[in-house]
Amino acid sequence: MSEADGRNQRPRVTVFCSTAENIGQTTTLLNTAVLLARSGRRVLVLDARNADARTRSYVRSVTPGPALLAGSEGGPAVEEWQPAGAVRPIGIVTLKGHDALRALPAPEDPAFGGYDDVLVDAPLIRTDRQAADLARLPSVLVMCFTAASSFIESAVLLAERLRAHAERPFEVLALALQTDPAHEDQLRLARDRARERFAPLGDGRPARYLEIPYHALSERSPRLGMELEPGNGFAERVRPALERLARALDRPRFTRPARALLVCAPRHAVWAEWIEDRLRGSRVQVVRRSYDDWTVQPPGPDEVLLLLPPTAPGPEDRQALRELSDPGVRMVLVDDEALPREFAHHQRVDLRRLSEQRAAERLLRALDLPADTVRPSRGRRFPSLPNSTNLVARNVAFVGRDALLGEIRTEVAELAREHRPCLVAGAPGIGKSEVLLEFCHRFGGSYDVVWWLAGDDRSEILSGLTALGGALGEPTRQDAAAHVRALRSRADALGERWLLVCDEIDDAAGAERAAALLPEPSEHCHVLIGARTPAEEADRSALEVPPFTRAESEALLTTMVPGLTPLSARTVAQRVGPLPLALWLAACWLRVAAERAEAVNQSGPQALLTAVDDFSRAFDPRRQAHGAGPTPSVEVLLHLARASLLRTPAAEAWAREPVGSRALVWLLEACALLTGAGADLRLLHSRQLATALARTAPDPSGGRTGDPAAPVRSGDQLLIDASLWAMNRHGLLDFDFARPDQPVRQHRVLRDLIVAELSGADRADREEELRAAIGDTLLVTDQDRPAPAPQTIVRRGRQIDALRLWADRRPEVRQALLAHLSDLIVSQEEQHLQDARRLAELAEPYWEPDSLEGLRLRSMLSQTLRHLQVYGPSARMARSVLQSYRTRLGLGHPRALLAADGYAANLRTFGRFGDALDEGLHAARAMTRLLGPRHWTTEQLRRNLAWRYAVLGNYPEGLRILRLLYDHRRAVGGDDDPVVEGMVPKLAEMHRLLGQNIESYQLLKKARVLGGAQPRISRVPLVVQAENGLAVSERRLGGHERAQERDLRTLDMAAAMLGERSIAALRCRFSLAADHHLLGDHDGAVAETERCLEGLEATLGPEHPYADLCRVRLGVHLRGAGRLPQARDVGRAAQENLRRRLGDHHPWVLAAAASVANALVELDELDEAVRLEEFARLGYDRTGFGRHPDRALVADNLAMTRARRLGAPPTGEEPRRRADIDLELPDL
Repeated sequence: MSEADGRNQRPRVTVFCSTAENIGQTTTLLNTAVLLARSGRRVLVLDARNADARTRSYVRSVTPGPALLAGSEGGPAVEEWQPAGAVRPIGIVTLKGHDALRALPAPEDPAFGGYDDVLVDAPLIRTDRQAADLARLPSVLVMCFTAASSFIESAVLLAERLRAHAERPFEVLALALQTDPAHEDQLRLARDRARERFAPLGDGRPARYLEIPYHALSERSPRLGMELEPGNGFAERVRPALERLARALDRPRFTRPARALLVCAPRHAVWAEWIEDRLRGSRVQVVRRSYDDWTVQPPGPDEVLLLLPPTAPGPEDRQALRELSDPGVRMVLVDDEALPREFAHHQRVDLRRLSEQRAAERLLRALDLPADTVRPSRGRRFPSLPNSTNLVARNVAFVGRDALLGEIRTEVAELAREHRPCLVAGAPGIGKSEVLLEFCHRFGGSYDVVWWLAGDDRSEILSGLTALGGALGEPTRQDAAAHVRALRSRADALGERWLLVCDEIDDAAGAERAAALLPEPSEHCHVLIGARTPAEEADRSALEVPPFTRAESEALLTTMVPGLTPLSARTVAQRVGPLPLALWLAACWLRVAAERAEAVNQSGPQALLTAVDDFSRAFDPRRQAHGAGPTPSVEVLLHLARASLLRTPAAEAWAREPVGSRALVWLLEACALLTGAGADLRLLHSRQLATALARTAPDPSGGRTGDPAAPVRSGDQLLIDASLWAMNRHGLLDFDFARPDQPVRQHRVLRDLIVAELSGADRADREEELRAAIGDTLLVTDQDRPAPAPQTIVRRGRQIDALRLWADRRPEVRQALLAHLSDLIVSQEEQHLQDARRLAELAEPYWEPDSLEGLRLRSMLSQTLRHLQVYGPSARMARSVLQSYRTRLGLGHPRALLAADGYAANLRTFGRFGDALDEGLHAARAMTRLLGPRHWTTEQLRRNLAWRYAVLGNYPEGLRILRLLYDHRRAVGGDDDPVVEGMVPKLAEMHRLLGQNIESYQLLKKARVLGGAQPRISRVPLVVQAENGLAVSERRLGGHERAQERDLRTLDMAAAMLGERSIAALRCRFSLAADHHLLGDHDGAVAETERCLEGLEATLGPEHPYADLCRVRLGVHLRGAGRLPQARDVGRAAQENLRRRLGDHHPWVLAAAASVANALVELDELDEAVRLEEFARLGYDRTGFGRHPDRALVADNLAMTRARRLGAPPTGEEPRRRADIDLELPDL
């Protein structure tokens, strides 16, 4: 024996094991064997999985060898395979028979003495005897699974089972196979779940977790991946992962990261400093890189890669970070913005809204570092913005200015020691305010208070100081400046640090007057003043904001217009010049123009080229004709933006209104007059402003409606929002529909230019109109009003009845009645719905049916009837309303789009799921163009769209849409946001549809909706959804008694509050029947299902797919009750009906086939049962659900059916019970 041969007296035995077929276990083992053989190790492969045919397709040429066990006649023989590049041949032994593992000798037997590595391809373990036979072999157990919670759970249970049978310890290595970043959140959640569940198997430390990514070509290839030719992606994606696996076999125990590569954009530099300080305190070596000098690549051994989100990444950067799929990557979230979907698969470290202590603990735990005793930071302040701040949201498109920001940081501290403020000066449009805002967000964590003051005049400054005192819990009505100075003196004694920013100062003299009102700067009180004056006219110490460099100009354009080429960006920048405001307006114009080009079927790159050409043709002649001025490019671009506004969908919708498309101009002028005073969205889409706008409509004689006392129908608030969004898209306004409390911002240069274009008379008229509007008590819009208490609704209803308000023709009274109807409908309580129906039917004779108020009334009546399960009249009315809206207002009007979505809901009640999706998809896309993705109406339509995808069986797309909405809302408002709370039950249901029952359970258990939180909508429907979902999750996770108790309690609540035949109550009853079935009460299950079916047939009709879904479960329960022929016939008829309505591969059709097959097995009709189970298994594979737990259940049943047909126990296992797919009745 050579020296190399003598290095191991006992080989390392690595067992590859899993709980599912066809997940890549054998392929991974053989590729690993090749890598080990190429490194010079002597490798033996034991094929105990009965995968000989699969192995032979890869191992094409072998040399016969001796028997594995000396002196054993007819025993397994060792064949030698010489893969390309291997130093030594690989021995392969095919183990035949169910007891082959039992016949193997112990690893220390001389039979294995000639090998360094023995790799065992383990069979599926069904029995304790099989587990005991396998458990005596491994030094390392590689548990293989796909990245889904159910497979992770079963893999952990099997590993624990093998550990229990083992006579000596072995290491466990968790290996996720076929991971795909396209699975987005599902992959991230699976990674989190795997780390959590495998942790107890690590003997006091986390278990080692690795991944082998999915590679379509090697998956389909008859050749082994390690032997494929270069250039097919395998070497780039899969081979590095296999090499990590081969190295991990030498060190299978988890080791905490010794190094961290921290990559960030300049805007997160302070966060990076804090993170680096924390990690160095835990003895982790940290290397910091910027995105500009980092090449995208996975982390190395014992290294973790921390990514602070990049600033507005371009398409190529997004794709590179998407393909970077590695369990050693962490995205660190610090901004109130959701991640792009391309990054959704990366594990997250969410530090938002946390104290420093909790943030440090979360950071260290996410990296598996000790977090029991988090030591104080060594001088680095926690970078999170303080609670005492009034900053608006950060500009995600901010680029460049890094040197200037660093200079401001140094200068403000040095001047403060001299008790002087730091003056930041710049010409109008130079970006001074954006620089100051970025400074506050970037370095605001260094302060205890960050406060922004508008410095237009003395009163504005004093108003801001008064607000500061209130925010600090010390309100005053006296001299605000003196009061804040006194608070600052108290803060000095406590060592608190303040940053005060006073912007919008006109000149140096104004800066001095502003400074006199503010606390004196000091070491702990930094004061920044922004002034619109050149530095040479200001104090010598003033910092001047320069124009953009060419690189910064191009960076802004490419950041704001994704896909814009550097050459196109350079062309536009040369025309527009280096003024940031002009570049901003140009980028917005290009973005809108590109969207128009895409709307006429131009591809993305071609649309951008068309937009650049159109921009040049529009800008050049206008610029040449324009005279000299302080901001000529801005004036030209404002003209282009105003012209473009009149071509938007908002303008097209306004053209159908009495005011006409000139409403956009009126609103733009109104914003110019109001935004300087801190107007927010609540004011701009208030009913008073809408009424003022409506009064500007021309009357038939050619004048305006004029009389302020005359009743007038207010302008449509959705159209006003559409106009505001169009202005936002053109760069004329800056706001966020998700943050309605924050001021709407408009650059002062734009405000001044817009107001300057008004004649004296027009300005006087506009100001008079606005004074009348905002002088009244401002009412908020329907979506912003808090849900009234039940007693308030009752009292208001009595007043409406007493005064017969439905007969009043005044527009404001009708608006009030519509608002009351909305509150009644949103509650979904049966009595409230009956009241809504009664009031709407009383109002119908008095309201013109085709007036806009009449159409809204009929739309609400249709919605009420739908909630009351009066589906026929509801659908007819919804269709009539939709036709009227489209005829009168056009296809793209927001009211027509809402009506289309309402009609889609009615189509679903008739089982026309495909038609409902088509209507909803059109409405959601058009509303997104009209109002943007973050308007409450768009979010509502997209939530509905997610469920229309789901009911057609496209669960991944439904989850993608819903998760995107959830993440965006949660990033802005946190977990306490009522909209976030309202989405939790539906998001949990979507996870259950994908077989992710653990994720559903955890999401619901953490939800505040079950802990007493008060969302905006009535709590009863939400609580019923959450409780019912929790019951389904508990049942699927084995808690049958808990599920039954919860379903009983929830059913009582739903029946009492929402109605016995409400869909919510029927869903609870459907679930309760499944509880009875699993607890052995089959007659009770049949009775509950029959009651549920009776309700569905009475409300939706006997032909509705929901009724057939109920019949599928009725067949299951009838089988449990021993009524086999009836079970077969009921199930078979239901499956055929579903197949005819929904197609062959809908998940309900496949579940029905599996249930019918179980009845056929009981009746000994095995051939037909096998056919149905093969049909179901193939259906899951063809629809992308090959890793769904229901597919595994069907495959398991099929194996037992085939074995029974052959008269033998399936694959040597002990007899087991067959299972049915646990279906869930969807909501409407």
